[in-house]
Amino acid sequence: MPKRNILLGFGETLTRPIERKKGGGGKSHPYTYLEARKRLLQQQAKLLERINTVPDTAAPEGIYVARFTLHPAYLAKSYHPGNLLRKSSLQDVGSKRVVITPEKTQKKGQPTQELTSCLYVAGKAASFKDLYRRLEKNTLSANEKKQIIQFEEIDFFEPEDKIRTLQDGEHQLLDVALHTPFEDAIAILDGFSKYVAQLNGHTDLKRRLSTGGITFVPVEIPSAQTSQLAAFTTLRVLRGMPELRINEPSVTRQITSNNSLQPPTENAVNQSVSVAVFDGGLGTNALEKWCKEEVFTSEIGTNPEFLHHGNEVTSTILFGPMKTGQTTLPTPLCNIDHYRVLDPTIGNHPDLYDVLHRIKEGLAKKQYDFVNLSLGPRLPIDDEDINPWTAVLDQVLSSSRSLMTVAVGNDGMLTEPLNRIQPPSDMVNGFAIGASDSRGANWARAPYSSVGPGRSPGFIKPDAVCFGGSENEGFTVYNPLAGGISHTYGTSYAAPLALRHAIELFSEVELAAPITAKALLIHCANASVHPRNEVGWGHLPSELNSIIECDDSEATIIYQGELVPGAVMRATIPYPEVEIKGNVTIKATLCYLCDADPEHPINYTRSGLDITFRKDEDKAQPFFKLRDQYQSEQEARGDAHKWETTLHASRTFQRQTLSEPCFDIDYQIREQGRGVDYNDYPPLPYCLVVTVSAKNTPEVYNGIRQQYQTLQPVKLRNQIPITIQDFN
Repeated sequence: MPKRNILLGFGETLTRPIERKKGGGGKSHPYTYLEARKRLLQQQAKLLERINTVPDTAAPEGIYVARFTLHPAYLAKSYHPGNLLRKSSLQDVGSKRVVITPEKTQKKGQPTQELTSCLYVAGKAASFKDLYRRLEKNTLSANEKKQIIQFEEIDFFEPEDKIRTLQDGEHQLLDVALHTPFEDAIAILDGFSKYVAQLNGHTDLKRRLSTGGITFVPVEIPSAQTSQLAAFTTLRVLRGMPELRINEPSVTRQITSNNSLQPPTENAVNQSVSVAVFDGGLGTNALEKWCKEEVFTSEIGTNPEFLHHGNEVTSTILFGPMKTGQTTLPTPLCNIDHYRVLDPTIGNHPDLYDVLHRIKEGLAKKQYDFVNLSLGPRLPIDDEDINPWTAVLDQVLSSSRSLMTVAVGNDGMLTEPLNRIQPPSDMVNGFAIGASDSRGANWARAPYSSVGPGRSPGFIKPDAVCFGGSENEGFTVYNPLAGGISHTYGTSYAAPLALRHAIELFSEVELAAPITAKALLIHCANASVHPRNEVGWGHLPSELNSIIECDDSEATIIYQGELVPGAVMRATIPYPEVEIKGNVTIKATLCYLCDADPEHPINYTRSGLDITFRKDEDKAQPFFKLRDQYQSEQEARGDAHKWETTLHASRTFQRQTLSEPCFDIDYQIREQGRGVDYNDYPPLPYCLVVTVSAKNTPEVYNGIRQQYQTLQPVKLRNQIPITIQDFN
């Protein structure tokens, strides 16, 4: 048997803590205090006048919400004006990204449009009056004066700014988001329910979903009353309730009968891995040896389309897509808990709140390693506001070790922005999968596959693509309900196929956590020449050998461990003491899970990694240059890359410029867009994958093995035949 260079583990043995270097000098400011005071006093006077016009029924517990727009120079969390707001008993309850042209700028030339943050600030009328009075009487402290100059504009949060796309017709079924980070949140919700009733509408508080400081509520109301509904002061956004997407737009399914094709009789290859699928149900016992179906209602009967979809998604994970001439099914990789979250009851509630409640309940039952979701709301993501699906599932995944693949949607053929990825594929803790149109080397994004970008953070979306079929090359999968082979296509099948690859890798290689499988798949993805917003980091590899084996001229190392809040870790990159011929390429991928603040889309992730690459201990330069991925300078705000949960890049260096290269990784935390006490937060699990390669230098792998003896080949279980065709 030929020698195999297996990828190396225990990269964490090459890490050590180092002292954080202190920041630079002072900051220049666009405005002086006197300039800011004059302008903001006029704005606050108008705000107070507007507050006086709001009826008491629309201001629950006497709370009003205003917008405090920051100058673009103050996006960093260290500039959060918390002290100023707290002194007047005002509360920052959320934020969103906005593009403004400030009166003055620090840049050369005339002010231009820039990205910044608009804070939603809540408080009683007396609190807003107190801030005005203290500014008018010039009694602000020195620290408060430094914070007041950060604001470009202060105004009332008007009802018309809260309304998104509505439906046609006399009545509206709405998805409403409320600011509820208050001690008397229940009183806010009760007041909202009464307010809606006064408008001849209905609020179903029993089905509400709360995460962070946001509560999502379904509302039915006459269309003529939506503007008055938006006048409720703690209402953040209302939008028409989206419909369900389950292989939408509709794809004609063709079934080829095959009575001779029967499921295998063996048990699953890896019975220790736990997998969940949330879909339309199975409705057959053909897969009961490996699948347990969970239902949420005793009602008999369901939509046949739901069952076919559920069977095909589950079968994709169990058996993979069928190949030409295939006559038998392989032994399943794993057992699956299939949750039938779609049924006739759901058909009466097109708002999907019940579906999301069921998914949340299923995820709470058990700690799953892998999860697939091939359904969700059919609407493009919104940069300004987080969808309840994204907010709720990101929160659940942040505290788990699960890897969830999510289909990005099938509206890629629509015009912008309707062709954009759909919730919850914009999760920062999920694995958003688009579809390619072919298994062959000349693959491209399937025309129907929704496109990015995502929101920042989470800008690179989809994360990757996987074969999902097309009109010219269908996705063929065993459908036990139909008793044959189904010919179809959609991101609904690309997502479970990607999950199958992750499970396969996790079952063959002893990895610390499922997120390591995600990091390895992205690390080995092939972007080819396709645009980033179409394919993300690229097409996922489907051949295990391409992931777990290294050429003689390269070595891939896995670092797995935990980062300490507020500390800096140095990760040494193995560099062999051999004669390098030509240039050296370093490729790196880093993944982690983190908490999120759904009320702060522009500061959505709470954990961030400030990563510095060093050619040696002194020479530092950017490595994960997210600015390269952004479509415009406006998107590439200075610290954006710090808050991405997935980073990937490859750089080539002249061999003589490298000497003990390393990454310095600084783990930072923010909550609700501002800094926190690091002592209150636990360590952050991470996975870093690094490949060092030098063409025409076959001594690289062995040189690293000999020089860094704590690095050892990962253990292989040798349970899975490695015979799958590589699509790339």
